Amino acid sequence: RTSGGGSTSSSASASSDSALPAHYALVTPLQTADFAGERYCNFVTLAVLSRFHTASRHPEVFLSTSDNSVVVVDTVTLEMADVDCRSQLESPIVFMNFAP
Repeated sequence: RTSGGGSTSSSASASSDSALPAHYALVTPLQTADFAGERYCNFVTLAVLSRFHTASRHPEVFLSTSDNSVVVVDTVTLEMADVDCRSQLESPIVFMNFAP
């Protein structure tokens, strides 16, 4: 965890530390480079839907693409599915957030 200035804060108390949002690392080898290379696109934004909000009880990874689509990654099989929403979007998605 870092303080507002970007430096590591070692003097933060447990009570103030618990008020910070939790951040997690995705330690899963995704075939994103192969997927993007085959489709001539780049990934713009990454969002993870918590396992607590999915039917499979596994997190779901959403990646927006530079060609105006969204790719959903199955974190169990590592399969990547293109939602293909190009005809509905005029520009790439630059921010994703999930409503409860």
